Amino acid sequence: MKKNAAFRNFAFFESYFSNYIEGTEFEIEDARQIIETGQPMPARNEVIIPTVFRDDYLNSLRRLTRKGDPAVLIRAISRVRQFSANITGADFDATRNYLEACNAFKESEEYILRF
Repeated sequence: MKKNAAFRNFAFFESYFSNYIEGTEFEIEDARQIIETGQPMPARNEVIIPTVFRDDYLNSLRRLTRKGDPAVLIRAISRVRQFSANITGADFDATRNYLEACNAFKESEEYILRF
């Protein structure tokens, strides 16, 4: 019984979070259907936080937790989702060249994420 309740809560919060924060098309109706049928959660695209964007991402989380302002985090997640969507991974060398061109491995504040 507890497992079923936890599953329902997870499905609801997954749909709510993805709609609110990520701006995806995972609808509340989909969550209801998952709960009723007991099917597994649909596959989600992975999001990569590149090294060059790490401080921006962490600062957006700090702003959310300290000031209750989700706007910066929403923009940050939107940006890394767009970045991540451009990574195909079909060829290692091509993917690495793309990531290097985007400054993904840079650690200095002198660089920004470009794509």
